[in-house]
Amino acid sequence: MTGEIDSAVLANFTSGLDRAIDEAVGTLLVDLSQVDFMSVSGARALVDAHRRAEQCGVAMLIASEGPSSRTLAVTGIDCVLRCYPTVRDALEARRTELSAHVDLDRSATFQTRSG
Repeated sequence: MTGEIDSAVLANFTSGLDRAIDEAVGTLLVDLSQVDFMSVSGARALVDAHRRAEQCGVAMLIASEGPSSRTLAVTGIDCVLRCYPTVRDALEARRTELSAHVDLDRSATFQTRSG
């Protein structure tokens, strides 16, 4: 995403998020690092997309270094959504999460077989 996310582009932003969720396999990373401005409506669209992603079994991560991070912080959305300062941080967090999940799955499988 680049530029501004405001009422003028909100419909396109929302439909783009919807398409990305439909096409995602497990994880969707929304990179807002090049967004110069995000309105509260844009932030709300992220919350709605996050809910939809969860329903579809998709982990939605947001990289929001820069001006967009202020909107997310002021609205408190950064405490609700999975926001990271950089794409690299978001991917590393997801990698760690998936790695821990695999270890838990192996542990559960092991316990089932030995029990």
